[in-house]
Amino acid sequence: MDKVIEELVAAAGLSSVSSAAVVTPQFPESRHVVFLMLGGRGSLQAVVKVARRREDHGLCTEAAALRRLRALWPEGGDTYPTVLSATTWRGHDVLAESAVDGRTLTHRQVRRAPSRYVPAYLSWVASLPRAGRGDSHGWLTLVQDSLTTLERHIEPDAPERKLSTRIARFLDPLGQVPLQPTFEHGDMSAPNLLWRRAGPRVGVVDWELGREHGMPAYDAAVFLAFAAFATAGVHGTEAEVEVFRREFLTGDGRGRRLFVEFLRQIDVPDAAVDHVLVAIWTRYALNVFSRLAPRSDRQPADDVAPLQRRKALAADFRAGRNHALWRALADANGLW
Repeated sequence: MDKVIEELVAAAGLSSVSSAAVVTPQFPESRHVVFLMLGGRGSLQAVVKVARRREDHGLCTEAAALRRLRALWPEGGDTYPTVLSATTWRGHDVLAESAVDGRTLTHRQVRRAPSRYVPAYLSWVASLPRAGRGDSHGWLTLVQDSLTTLERHIEPDAPERKLSTRIARFLDPLGQVPLQPTFEHGDMSAPNLLWRRAGPRVGVVDWELGREHGMPAYDAAVFLAFAAFATAGVHGTEAEVEVFRREFLTGDGRGRRLFVEFLRQIDVPDAAVDHVLVAIWTRYALNVFSRLAPRSDRQPADDVAPLQRRKALAADFRAGRNHALWRALADANGLW
């Protein structure tokens, strides 16, 4: 392992690294091995990510997103990482980022003081840079792309295919709501959220889903769901779906009220709230396919996964919490 660390340090162009801790997430969607590069007295010097698969180039996307965010929003300072280097090692993509000072925001912290944390993170999301109004409906193509991905990776007779068609029709009214695309993190939930010791208290890491022209309010919706589960003190799909229904699918749910307030800040009419929620959670739920089955640059866009592979991907998809949340939202709007 010492030799591996030395090679990675050299490849990433780092210095003052004396040791490293290796983080290997066990969930199926995990695409990277993460090395925490430590300096003297165990201080965190940098974070280095290594792609698990040689054909997976998601780290190039993350590096591009972070560089663009730094150019557009330098005043964000140390609330997000800076790219130190992007290279390859033994045929795998490698990304080195600066360390964001702070501790991981836990469910317990949010539960103890939601009024401290929720406004701070929503304010941070609202500060992310927005694109110009020239393409005020372009973000809808992100949902359409997600639905196309679903069709490419799921069985031909799957019930989700019919749901896909119904959702596409349900979202038609959003074409009449002009909105500025906004920079998007893509997964504003634990363990990607940090609470910093000083300065701007919010810190956000892991930008592998980050994009410049993202969906307005996407990050706000994902964060509010995380905060709702944390505040309720629940874990597990069944309990979280029940909280999601209570918080977001009823008129007096606290999460829904906060989300409506956020939408009003970006000029979204209250009547569109369910359409926006369906659009956001469709994308969030279907993002799993890009993680479970990342495409090679050489793979043609119209490639369809073999039937056995599609069945396996569908099984993983249906076993996840986000499929259950997506279905609950579809049920509430008469789409399932």
